[in-house]
Amino acid sequence: AGKTSGDKTVFSSEREELPLLDTELGLKYSGGMEDVYWELVEMFCMLKNEKTKGIRDAYEKADWTAYTTNVHGLKSTALSIGGRRLSEAAKELEMAGKRVIGKDAATADVEAALQFIREHHQATLALYDTMVREAEAKLAERPV
Repeated sequence: AGKTSGDKTVFSSEREELPLLDTELGLKYSGGMEDVYWELVEMFCMLKNEKTKGIRDAYEKADWTAYTTNVHGLKSTALSIGGRRLSEAAKELEMAGKRVIGKDAATADVEAALQFIREHHQATLALYDTMVREAEAKLAERPV
């Protein structure tokens, strides 16, 4: 089954077919400037522990506003370097977070959104780890 995210439907099976790090897409977002792109990839990798901690801390404290903000940042930065799969997973968590913190959300919607977050939080962080490992490997392969 798919989840509607903005203007398109994202199916989990389709997302799994996406590359973890689509350098072509990332280069497009970097205006074709290879040096800039690889600097962004390096920064993305270096900030993983800090960003993961922010997401985990917010999750553990049930601070859904901070959680939503943190996964929004992950969604954006992952996409900017070509990490569409991680970006889509983070986007789904962000949308669920927005339903939790929404002022007019019905109790059933909030519970369903919290359940979605509980079911997908760890897998998204694991995907983040895997993507960073792949990015680090690609950085190591680059000619100096």
